[in-house]
Amino acid sequence: MAEKVVDGSVLSASIQVSFLRMASREFVDFVRGNELDKLFDELKKVLVSVSKVMNDAEIKQFGDDRVQRWLDALKDAIYDAEDLVFEIYTEALRCEMKIEEKSATGSSSIFIRVRNCFLSASQEDENSEFCGMIEAKIIELVRFIEERMLETNLSNLIEDAEISTFQRSSETGTLVVEEEFYICGRDADREAIIDLLLSDKDGHKISVIPIVGRVGIGKTALAELVYMDIGNMVNKPFDIKAWITVGHNFDVFTIAGRIFETVANLPNWFDEETSDQLQFKLKESLEGKKFLFVLDNVCYPNREKWYVLKSLFETALHGSKIIVTTRNRLVGELMGNIPHYDVRPLSEENSWRLFSKHVFNNVDPRVSQSLEEIGRQILRKCEGIPLAVKLLAGLLRTELNPMKWKRMLNDQSWAFFALEDRCVAAVISSYFYLPYHLKQCFAYCSIFPYGYRFKKEKLILLWMAQDLLLPRSNKTLEEVGEEYFHDLASRSFFCKSKFGDFTMHDLLYEVAKIISRNLCLCLDVNSLSSCFHLFETRHLSWMENDTLHFVIRNLKCTFRFNLMRTLMRLDGGATMNGKFWMQPMELQNLKRLRVLSLYGVEGIERFLDSIGKLKLLRYLDLSQTEIKEIPNTICSLYNLQTLLLKHCNISHLPNTIGNMKHLRHLDLSNTQVEEIPDALCNLFDLHTLLLGSCRKLTCLPRHMARLINLHHLDIRATSLREIPPQFTNWRYLEILSDFVVGTSSGSSVKVLGEVQDMHCNLCIRTLEKVVNVDDVSQDDLEDKKCITDIEALGELRDMCDNLSIRSLEKVGNVDDVSQDDLEDEKCITDLSLEWEGDTIDSQKALEVLNRLPILMDLEQLSIINYGGISFSSWVGEHSLSRLVYMWLSKCRNCCNLPPLGQLPSLKSLRIDGFDMMESIGNEFYISGSSTVSKPFKSLEKLSFKFMPRLKEWLCLEGEVFSQLKELHLMDCPSLTLDTACFIDSFPSLKYLCISKCQLQVMASLLSCQLPLLGSLYIGYCPELESFPERRLPTNIHTIEICGCENLKSFLEEGWPRNLKSLSIGSCGKLFAPRMRWNLQTVTSLTSLDFSCIDEVVDSFPEGGQLPTSLTSLTLCRLRNLKSLNGKAFQQLTSLEELSISYCQQLRCMPEECLPATLSSLHLSCLDNLQSLSGMAFGQVAYLEKLSISYCPQLLCIPEEGLPASLSQLTIECCRFLNPRCQRDIGEDWPMIAHIPSIYIIQY
Repeated sequence: MAEKVVDGSVLSASIQVSFLRMASREFVDFVRGNELDKLFDELKKVLVSVSKVMNDAEIKQFGDDRVQRWLDALKDAIYDAEDLVFEIYTEALRCEMKIEEKSATGSSSIFIRVRNCFLSASQEDENSEFCGMIEAKIIELVRFIEERMLETNLSNLIEDAEISTFQRSSETGTLVVEEEFYICGRDADREAIIDLLLSDKDGHKISVIPIVGRVGIGKTALAELVYMDIGNMVNKPFDIKAWITVGHNFDVFTIAGRIFETVANLPNWFDEETSDQLQFKLKESLEGKKFLFVLDNVCYPNREKWYVLKSLFETALHGSKIIVTTRNRLVGELMGNIPHYDVRPLSEENSWRLFSKHVFNNVDPRVSQSLEEIGRQILRKCEGIPLAVKLLAGLLRTELNPMKWKRMLNDQSWAFFALEDRCVAAVISSYFYLPYHLKQCFAYCSIFPYGYRFKKEKLILLWMAQDLLLPRSNKTLEEVGEEYFHDLASRSFFCKSKFGDFTMHDLLYEVAKIISRNLCLCLDVNSLSSCFHLFETRHLSWMENDTLHFVIRNLKCTFRFNLMRTLMRLDGGATMNGKFWMQPMELQNLKRLRVLSLYGVEGIERFLDSIGKLKLLRYLDLSQTEIKEIPNTICSLYNLQTLLLKHCNISHLPNTIGNMKHLRHLDLSNTQVEEIPDALCNLFDLHTLLLGSCRKLTCLPRHMARLINLHHLDIRATSLREIPPQFTNWRYLEILSDFVVGTSSGSSVKVLGEVQDMHCNLCIRTLEKVVNVDDVSQDDLEDKKCITDIEALGELRDMCDNLSIRSLEKVGNVDDVSQDDLEDEKCITDLSLEWEGDTIDSQKALEVLNRLPILMDLEQLSIINYGGISFSSWVGEHSLSRLVYMWLSKCRNCCNLPPLGQLPSLKSLRIDGFDMMESIGNEFYISGSSTVSKPFKSLEKLSFKFMPRLKEWLCLEGEVFSQLKELHLMDCPSLTLDTACFIDSFPSLKYLCISKCQLQVMASLLSCQLPLLGSLYIGYCPELESFPERRLPTNIHTIEICGCENLKSFLEEGWPRNLKSLSIGSCGKLFAPRMRWNLQTVTSLTSLDFSCIDEVVDSFPEGGQLPTSLTSLTLCRLRNLKSLNGKAFQQLTSLEELSISYCQQLRCMPEECLPATLSSLHLSCLDNLQSLSGMAFGQVAYLEKLSISYCPQLLCIPEEGLPASLSQLTIECCRFLNPRCQRDIGEDWPMIAHIPSIYIIQY
């Protein structure tokens, strides 16, 4: 009964855990009938006394230092008690395991065997010492707590003080965390910022837009909304996007590294070994591209660091944008080059809309009406701050009770906060009203660094390891964790990021840190000053190597280090560079450790045996380490619940793995494991088994059916030949990533009908092995609630989202496939059907497709490597009214397309690899019986690729493709078009791409009415000799021509009057001697880019060859360019930016002066450049930025020096120039010392 006294304090969860464990069978059996039993009774009594005053102490600690110190002292005692109880529990488990190993008969009860083990062991010195140690610790703990309880009178602590909590109400419907991203009252703000992003009116090459507003006003949410809108645009305005959370640490290399990781798609790339080359790599990756970067929550201004960071973006195209969100106006003034955008509070009506969305979702309207008046009064406290609104909404939605709402209205704690601190008041109130079990879960999140994006599943496993999840008889611990997480998310303590993971608002993060009071500490280079608090820390995390080295060096010599419960290296930091800064003996002394994560740490193989000594360990992460085998010592970790070995080099598992009886989560994905030992089937508590990308794994153990508690099995990208027979014994299975069809009856498609309540993703592989298509029956799925795309899945209830079916060529009996299997499914939105190999039975493929039902909720459909001659009628069925995206690929035998024009919501259509198709006719638009009047009425993007025999594409009369914005025709060498057929078919087209097609295709399309066409790409057209051959649509502003090897000249007429950017690549004949370009007449042209020219170019450009309107000129990979024509450059009287790179034969800059208007000059990878002529800079009065990188033969700075106007000079990896320009000591330093910002980057 002791546990019933536990109430709302954050420490109450620890007391509750101790009570529950002391009541467990293992614990009771172990201590029964000896001195320990009496001592633990005494411990229970004092813990009950503590719990009675804990509520009042938690409230008073914020205003009374004595109470705060009292709580801090008692906190250690409570955790010591929990560790002590856990230690006894673990010893009981060890004895039980030892008896089980020695006794195979089980003739005596567990109680008798454990008692016998204990009594016999107590005669041994080791166990006698253990018992004596436990007894001494209990006596000391009880005495200490009793002394602390005598101090409660000094602070007037009240027993059984009430803390009102807001529990989750069953009336509130679905949790807000599961709803779509919702934002109120920001439409005008969104449109205004999007206009700034799409406009070039400010004249800056890189525009920096500060979004400024007070804490909680919604700056990040607004930026996310804009970021997503830009990403969803069909005609992508930016080539690259990246989102970086900055926070308090404006570190140039960290930010640049995160940007490069995003741009290059290289997660965790940045480390200390590569930081010297980072600047060059980032500049190279941005060269010639337009980007959108978001620097979120920049806290402190630093002019010098900002200038360094901004200089790394100089190779990008004009029109690039940076959004900066900050609450500090000084940051906005420093970083922005246009006026900051001020985010204002929501109106009262918009506040109510936001509040109602969170509180009254799926609630009886009568309830919401009865609470509206008092709800509006409470909202006025929030002063229009969205975060405060959402926090209050998350709190009040759990109790739709007028009395509790009135209590919140009359809460006087808000009066202590100024108007600008309304968010602080809302956070504190929301925290105090949390149930106690959520308080400690929330406080534990302070172990993550600021802005850290965490996965829900990982956090739940960490909570589980720390005993923060209170078990319930009818729920698994994972389900309890899901409930806790969703409860906190619904109260807005967690917010879902645009990346699909979760974050905490910075204000909530600060509150979590205050609540944890240094129990949890995440160290980085900026928090080392907090190390004097380390003696209070029980949970320690880090991201970088140096911080851990610092901590261990300063802490491991103290006894407090041995009290650590968490030692966790977080993903996302720099690599460990081969050192772990700890000795094996030091590691094994961490006896109380519950969580150990050495993620990505190198050189830890010598620690494995030491890890086996950590008997209380429950979470071990060795992912991305170099370990090759798991020692038996780790398999003796009786308490281990989570073992993560992802991306390790292990090839086998020890047979003793079956000893880890409490193991619930095992991740072996991306390892070299070839076989799973049958001993793993003894892990009856195993909940999750992840084997994805174990490509050498060909079979699973025979007795997998014993894993009766298995909920999640991931076998994607393995070499499994079939799913184990009798897998249907997994009655709790919810997620099966793949179903591998085998030849045995136990692994045929039909047995899927026996599996209930499976959800999430399922891929059915090797369907080519289905011998009888009748086995795939629609009746198998008629009761499914969430599958909407395939019928061969039996009674798989509650699947949702995505379904991928591969290797359909292996279907042997078409009768296995039946429509009734999926016809009632409601939630599958993404279906992928894939055949493998080249030898496919065309008739059987069509029969399989015919058996599949119409899936009404389908939004995305992919059909890959289909071998039929025609498609099933349902593929273009009008009833697929929600289908938005379709991809038909490598259907090599298909001669006809289905009537896809009937699909009313289709926005994106990709068709490629139809080797046999010769004609696209009326059947593509509508079927004979269709009543559709506007085919493809929603289509925005259409792509035909790799169709070698396609000769004609016909179009219906009337309004067709009315919304089409992008058209791609690529690798269709036989295609011809009738201009009259398409003359007015593309009124909305903005982007046209024609590559490896006949010249006639380009001519026909450009003769159509294209009033909105803005961008044109022409690639690999050998017939193109001059351009443009006819007048182009006037609104084209960007033209790119690539790989047209016979293009010889540009014509004077026909250019669009709005043309701004022209890029020419791999068109070598344009550079033949005395070729006339006639570009000087294109007076609207501002940006010109030449690349990949192998012809010999003696001098560039010729006089009068280029328009004087040019502001930007890029020469890249003109491999045989020998010299620059200085006189011709002087004619470019508007040129501001000049970039020359990878021109290996260029030896010097021109003797004549460069254009006086030049403000930025970038020279990179010029292998033979030997000198910069001082005369070239003679009249360049406005040059601000000069960047020279990877020019190994460049000897020195010109004797005449560099222009006085230079504000920034970057010299990177130049063998001779780097040492000559070293600060104070280089020979050329006096000639550059006047430049404000100088960056000399070594190799």
